[in-house]
Amino acid sequence: MIGLSQLITILLYLAVIFLFRFDPTNFFAMVLLPFGALIFGCLGSLGALPGAKIAQYPVDARLRNIMIGTSMTAFVVYLLIVAAVINWADSSHPGVITSLVQLQTQTEFAFSKGTHEIGNLGEVGAWGFLLLALKFAGVAGGSWAYYSSLRLIPYCSSCRVFNRTREKGTLYFHTFDAWVAEMKKVPTEPWRRAAHMLSLPRQKALSIPGKNYVLVRLYRHECPRCHEQHMREQVQVHNGSQLVAPKELASAYSWLPSQAQSKKVTPEPQGGVGGFGRKVI
Repeated sequence: MIGLSQLITILLYLAVIFLFRFDPTNFFAMVLLPFGALIFGCLGSLGALPGAKIAQYPVDARLRNIMIGTSMTAFVVYLLIVAAVINWADSSHPGVITSLVQLQTQTEFAFSKGTHEIGNLGEVGAWGFLLLALKFAGVAGGSWAYYSSLRLIPYCSSCRVFNRTREKGTLYFHTFDAWVAEMKKVPTEPWRRAAHMLSLPRQKALSIPGKNYVLVRLYRHECPRCHEQHMREQVQVHNGSQLVAPKELASAYSWLPSQAQSKKVTPEPQGGVGGFGRKVI
């Protein structure tokens, strides 16, 4: 699947060149950010998710290396195709490599700084090789960014499948002390804790007036095979000016519905109040 997404990305970028007479990988944002190359790497890696689901491939360093490696390979193929087309169109036929060098040193590069366009630098000469290195870094960075987003998807390592989101919501506490008082009522058993948290009134509004309040975002995930339940609680505290999410207040735990008792739970360093800030081992 990742090979298919790389092929589609190459064809899409070639279509942009054909329609607009501009190589999208030559677009740089914030002066030195290879925005076009970042998008190339990200789009080309989109096939990793369905591929990992079909092949039951874990989201680990091996998948990251495959994503980055295939993206870099696809970018090389893209450059060679463009150079081959230029060589074919040139009556003198200087060769693919020569056309590739000319492509990187004598074609136009568009730069922008923030929302302000700096302009087209035109032929950049030997600086084009530096920009080419930045583009390769951008392709790898785009692929790595998409891999990082895949890491956020709950995954059952035992069954080698992605978990499904079964329930989510947001709890609102008007003060930090109110949240502390509620956490003192929370049971220690994982499934009882989850039932208690999910039974509390939800907050649907995204914008809440006032200051010094606490939001608790709840996410319950389930493995579609072993049906192991995973609960994640993200605590956001309004410090008077903005919402912050202290890691020491976060909590994650899991359990099997068939279990008669919870798994062994040990507190994390600097754990929270009333069992908050714990993890299952």
